[in-house]
Amino acid sequence: MYKVIDDIIPRSYQEQLKMLFDDGRMTWQYREVTAGVDGDVDPADTNIKESPMFVHEIYAYDTGVQSQVFEQIKPVLFFAEEKLDMTVKGLGRIKANLQVRDETASGKYHPPHVDTGHHDEGFILLYYLKDSDGPTIIFDKRSNDPGGHIGLKEIGRVEPKQGRAVLLQSNRYHASSSPVTSENRLVLNMVFFSENFNLTKNS
Repeated sequence: MYKVIDDIIPRSYQEQLKMLFDDGRMTWQYREVTAGVDGDVDPADTNIKESPMFVHEIYAYDTGVQSQVFEQIKPVLFFAEEKLDMTVKGLGRIKANLQVRDETASGKYHPPHVDTGHHDEGFILLYYLKDSDGPTIIFDKRSNDPGGHIGLKEIGRVEPKQGRAVLLQSNRYHASSSPVTSENRLVLNMVFFSENFNLTKNS
């Protein structure tokens, strides 16, 4: 289903990554929406509230390395391999997401979506770069389940905490949410593939 790992990387590395993305010098691209689901949302879910965000693209499946910070980010997956006893066989995407405070978003979350990329199967590792509010919401369905994004039920929420990571299947519906009290919310989103890891057995 999903797995939460606190302090997935050493404290010194946590601080290094936080400063890399939160010192005011990182370049960001503005996005008008968070999920880009083109209206594929449940009209009965009144908790959904879309918002803009900023993105720093690091790696893309089709074009490879997009940012010079790739080598500084890659060891996060090495530590994940050790913590989870798995082997990363390939990358789908790596990016950093920056969401700013929205005091009107209390109790809301962004449109539920999946991060399947170019494969139906894979995993997402969300790594929280700093403490903030704005939990990640995880839902009961995957993209190949009947009904898709309609009638989703929340099965968990993970609060952003520096050094914390959450692992889930890349085709499981999930949603970010805007910080209401914190200045911003900073998360690394890493989509990868592994041939020797079963999240159900390891959860």
